[in-house]
Amino acid sequence: MQLSVIVGSSDGYSELWEPFQICFERYWKHQTENLFVTESKEVELYTKAKFTTLSPGRKPWGERMRSAIEMCSSKYILFLLEDYFLCYEYTERQLNEWLANMDKYSINRLQISPSAHQRYKKLENIRYNQIAPDSEYLISLQPSIWRKEFLLKNLIPEYSPWDFEIYGSQFLKYNENLTFIDKRIPTVYFNAVRRGKKKSPGWDAFFEKEELKDFNLL
Repeated sequence: MQLSVIVGSSDGYSELWEPFQICFERYWKHQTENLFVTESKEVELYTKAKFTTLSPGRKPWGERMRSAIEMCSSKYILFLLEDYFLCYEYTERQLNEWLANMDKYSINRLQISPSAHQRYKKLENIRYNQIAPDSEYLISLQPSIWRKEFLLKNLIPEYSPWDFEIYGSQFLKYNENLTFIDKRIPTVYFNAVRRGKKKSPGWDAFFEKEELKDFNLL
């Protein structure tokens, strides 16, 4: 399978690495190259899920992510953040279909998670919805499969995650026609924290459902 997984993180969010890994192992059953990008901390492995830690140092987020992307051996990349706790099992059939269609239709980014902040249009010859060229969030860090060269082209080394979504989308506006979403997909993850490192609403219920050990964020 021509797919690698990159998990973008930083040392200050290391408390999330254990529950992230537990959920990843539980719901991601595929043999993929998995890179966990931090700053200087080595990622302790809490499960049998195999991650290679990449710790480029205290550099801008975009620069650190680019170093991981360049290392990936696959044509396509599933990009996740460390506070995206999976709660949905993507099947092998789904992944193979998505990758085949990305090749067939030259798709640059295929969002495989729901979003309510974009505008879409339906094309007759493809089952996915195109994200409109004048939509917000043409660049989104919602779980998506990215074409490697497209990700590198648009991820500026100085970007933060928020810069990537906001300024990256502005750069692509009216020019990007090959970004799609599969709107058949249900909720696939729990976004565990909000900006400012605050627990998201629903934290307690999710941790109870997934039988995760609760803790206080530092």
